[in-house]
Amino acid sequence: MIEAPEARSLWLASTAEADQSDTVSHDFYGAMKIFARKLGEMAAFDALVVPSLVYRDGRLANRVVKWDGVVRRLPRVGQGEDLGRRAGPKPIPPSLEVSVPVVSLHVMVFDANGELDFENYGGVDLAHSFSLDPEDGAQLQAELRDPVLAKRSFLREGVEIAFDPYLPRDRVGKW
Repeated sequence: MIEAPEARSLWLASTAEADQSDTVSHDFYGAMKIFARKLGEMAAFDALVVPSLVYRDGRLANRVVKWDGVVRRLPRVGQGEDLGRRAGPKPIPPSLEVSVPVVSLHVMVFDANGELDFENYGGVDLAHSFSLDPEDGAQLQAELRDPVLAKRSFLREGVEIAFDPYLPRDRVGKW
């Protein structure tokens, strides 16, 4: 087993080596290839799974956002408020079609030789709530939701999609 300080040192050495390399890319992927290979020399493993939560672009249309295998309905804006007044948030009209930031699970799986065996994304959740600017009614406004990732079922679905076909979708809630 590799302890955290040793893994950190190995990661820093891997990023430095990637920066100097003529054979791997000088980015996260290149550093991960080197890190997985070096880790494979220190400890036996079949797969190094590297998960991360990332912002991606989702497509908003008809008050629904679609991305990376999921569909999420926009939360209602101003529920219980007088939406007719100019100072309050204006709901998104169904006709608005635009790209919006969303959260996905990004999964990469490397083998002990540093080869990328698998990579995929699974949509998780909307990080923002959206409304129209109360002044001009045309500009889209985004406000960070609190809390983000509150629905475990959304996270579960994102994991299943990201690991598809390795984690069958019919196993919802059974892992």
